[in-house]
Amino acid sequence: MTEIKKVNSNSKQMLEKCVFSENAELNTEPGTQVIAVNAESNVTSCEALDKELRIGVCTVFRAIYRDAEGRLDVKEVRTDAMKILQNPDITPTTEAVTQATAKNCRYLATATGKATATVEISGWFVKENVLSFMSKEIENVYCRTEAFSVENLVLLKGGSLTVTNSDEARMPIKKILESRAAAVINNVYPSDGSYRIEGELTVKIAALADNDQFINQTFTHPFGTEISDETVKSDSVPDAEAKAVSCDVTVTENDARIFISDVKINFRVCDVQKSEIEGVTDCYSVSNVLGITTVNAELDSSFCYRTVRDKASCSVIPGGMINELCCVLNPTVTEATVKGDGSGLTIQGVIAADLLYMDENNECKVFRAEIPFATDFAKDYPCDGYDDPSVTVTNLSCRLRTGSEIEIIAEFAITLRGVSKKTVTMISEVEKGAEKEEDDYAISLYIVRPGETLWDVAKALNTDEDTLLKLNEDLKIPLTGGEKILVYKELTFSE
Repeated sequence: MTEIKKVNSNSKQMLEKCVFSENAELNTEPGTQVIAVNAESNVTSCEALDKELRIGVCTVFRAIYRDAEGRLDVKEVRTDAMKILQNPDITPTTEAVTQATAKNCRYLATATGKATATVEISGWFVKENVLSFMSKEIENVYCRTEAFSVENLVLLKGGSLTVTNSDEARMPIKKILESRAAAVINNVYPSDGSYRIEGELTVKIAALADNDQFINQTFTHPFGTEISDETVKSDSVPDAEAKAVSCDVTVTENDARIFISDVKINFRVCDVQKSEIEGVTDCYSVSNVLGITTVNAELDSSFCYRTVRDKASCSVIPGGMINELCCVLNPTVTEATVKGDGSGLTIQGVIAADLLYMDENNECKVFRAEIPFATDFAKDYPCDGYDDPSVTVTNLSCRLRTGSEIEIIAEFAITLRGVSKKTVTMISEVEKGAEKEEDDYAISLYIVRPGETLWDVAKALNTDEDTLLKLNEDLKIPLTGGEKILVYKELTFSE
């Protein structure tokens, strides 16, 4: 009796990156001097349709400028875009995790003041895959079964968290020029019906003090949240991603040193559900021709290479003498790739940031600095490929080395995930056909090839394993190759 079993083996499928330019008219007043412009992008919507995702992206441009009276101020301009990412495996029920990152923001000195940024959309979706295979033998048909470990990727109920903290700046704040937040997950703890996420939040501010000096500080706070999901079990293996999608900073009225930060963090969490299955991979009949339907399945095994923290630095010479270092703005990871061989892996990339400084004429200027980094990972598992590394800048600082040279230091966290793939062929259906014609050989000799099993030999000789063992009493199992196996058959002749 044939038994057909169905098993979900959904997997993570990376999206092809979408890169586009976003522009904003700053509409600056006459006499305004734009000093620096940065941008932040976030995904505002994601709709799955047939073979495509429609993704809404909001980009906020933030310009630091000096007005006609010489005072520093900040102006924000928001732009919205809708992009389509195509993939043949996407259906209207597809669940996707996407993010947008603004890179290479520049100011173009036009009549109205124009800013441009390169925006990159990346992410992944759950590729739906159902294995339909035969799990029990059929009467009078010899079958070979094999055990497989199957992983099924399930998106858990996500969530968000608003973290409010109070911090103290070095000097009283007159104007916040930039505020940025970054979230790094340290641990995810599953339990029956829920999971807990714990991590670290960094809040970076660039501000102008009441004495017109610049403030550049980073503050670190732990965070934790519990998210209910009835599908989670204590032995689940949840993997969480976090992104700080907004950072609102307010200076207190009573003490200008104290500011309150409200940071919203979005979480997307997936669970890898593992199961052991046994499926029929080959079969034959001694008496009948078989019609066999097979299914090819690519089974994924995902490994988390954990999060590694590192730092990198470089020295830059903007040109001319430097009177004062103001602050460092707009850290973005412009590049991150995986390099490696059989012994280890290295994540190489570049972190870009804008340095704000006062030159020898006491004019405020900006310099785009690039900090290369290379972080080593131990290669703990055999992998066929890797997800794009996730790099989060947690701190950025700078100092004067000489009158014309600046050292910039970046601290960051990298998470890398590896994937091992195995392609298997299983039988999903068998139909008995016509009876086989008997051969007219009384004795058959078979020489075993390396790697063959007794089952392989029985199939080749159109008999069964028990018959081979009875006719070859000195045969030792397992076979090693080179053995000579005989089959005797009684022939009948018509008169």
